[in-house]
Amino acid sequence: MKSTFYVVISTLLLYSCITDQQLDGYGEKNANSIYDGPSTDLVKKNLSRKSLPTLLGKNMVCENITEEHEKTFGEFSKLGTGIHLLWPGNLVQGQTIRSGQIATIPIGDNGRNPIEVKVDAFSSNHTTSTSKHIDNPTAGKVQNELGTILDSYYTSGTNFPANYTIDIQRTSSSKHLQLALNVGYTGPAVDLSTSLGINIKSNKTYYAVTLKQKFFSVSVTPKVGLKGVNGWIQENYPQDQIAPYISPDNPPVYISSVTYGRLYVLVYESNESSTKLEQALNFAFKNPATPISVVQKSEFQSTLQNATVYVKQFGGSASGGLESSLGALSGNFDSIRNFVVNGAEVSKSNPGYPIEYTAVNIGSNLPVTIKLKEVLEYQNCIDRSYRLILKNTDFPTLPIKFRTQTKWNSSTFYLSPGESVILPYDTNLRNFVYGNNVLKQIDLNNGNASDDINFISGLSPMFPSRISYNSGRFSSEKSLFNNYEDIANTTAYTLEDNINGSGKALLIGTKDLANNTLILEIKKK
Repeated sequence: MKSTFYVVISTLLLYSCITDQQLDGYGEKNANSIYDGPSTDLVKKNLSRKSLPTLLGKNMVCENITEEHEKTFGEFSKLGTGIHLLWPGNLVQGQTIRSGQIATIPIGDNGRNPIEVKVDAFSSNHTTSTSKHIDNPTAGKVQNELGTILDSYYTSGTNFPANYTIDIQRTSSSKHLQLALNVGYTGPAVDLSTSLGINIKSNKTYYAVTLKQKFFSVSVTPKVGLKGVNGWIQENYPQDQIAPYISPDNPPVYISSVTYGRLYVLVYESNESSTKLEQALNFAFKNPATPISVVQKSEFQSTLQNATVYVKQFGGSASGGLESSLGALSGNFDSIRNFVVNGAEVSKSNPGYPIEYTAVNIGSNLPVTIKLKEVLEYQNCIDRSYRLILKNTDFPTLPIKFRTQTKWNSSTFYLSPGESVILPYDTNLRNFVYGNNVLKQIDLNNGNASDDINFISGLSPMFPSRISYNSGRFSSEKSLFNNYEDIANTTAYTLEDNINGSGKALLIGTKDLANNTLILEIKKK
């Protein structure tokens, strides 16, 4: 009984020693702030690469890769319960942001000083007020006043710019998922994998996809110190009612802004190679407006259909959202592309979800930032089979037809700037192939009689195999690669021509003997 009494007295003495000045001074040094330095993007550092033995008869070269990924978060997310706490001007216990279990500093009736909140967007009507002055602020009052401002925006016909970002990152563990997903810091990363229902396995390939559409932000005007005439809390507010919620390692912070929009979090799990899955995801999400051939579409759709996808949606229409059609996500390539292209507009019926918030340390006025560092380990395999890579470096999109020995009139393949297509070499057919058929010609201008790359088999040592370029109907052919059947003896050339009426281009032939690859690069002159 005596020991219990001693603990209670000690605790009360500790609280009584916290003066008004100390409360206002918490966080003046970085050590007493939730501050890990300026916020950063994801930084990747290679730690090791270990090559694995190549199996006899196999052309796959694999290596185990270890990377260190680091990010300092300046934005935070509350994905699920607790979003009622996300209002600008709310006073929060700093350490609870780090834990992900956000908790306020409760202030009794009439204990708060007035605050000014505003919607960070320009109105089409100059008479529309973008800010509100709120006495004795509470969550309900702030939400009501912000709702009034937004109503005036809708009435005036203001269009909110919907800023869309799409991020695709490889991941291999539950802990790393917080870094792979482009969302604000949420707390222990295991919460994200649990929320998504994922049990990450070492023998699978995983990619995290984040679609983030920001509608608008709401913010609060800063104040000076925790208590006082110009502070967040009235000067005469009882000290002992604040002290239990503040300590040097749990400094007071305030929510400075909240961003509304919609957020889609997806994790793809696949048995296919990382190269195939990443390429399919990039075409589906990052290049949705780029035309693709029937062959491309079939390959990408097959990759997505064979993947397992885990989805969470925050904000937006539930009926029109991705989560409402899980089957479409994993396999319907067109649905994903249409969804990304069309986006969504903010309105009264689709006001958005508080997808991110920022916070500021009251004592130091430093932004709340949290650094996270994780090690990512994965195996990367590259096919070292002999191949030809056709690459469009920076030239306008090329409408290409791959003409083979069995199919001359193929569908059009659109090769956009920055994209490549890989054409394998069949040792039995002694030729490069497209769709398992001997490749005879690559037409660079959608079937017109010019700008053709021809594949000519060797007849004898006097007439070796070659890949040549014909710029027009009556033009002579010029070599890009001579003796391509044997890369060790292949000679590569560079040509110049006006391609597809889009201006002058360089056709640069390169022999990469180390990677058993011929590269034909098309770039602006």
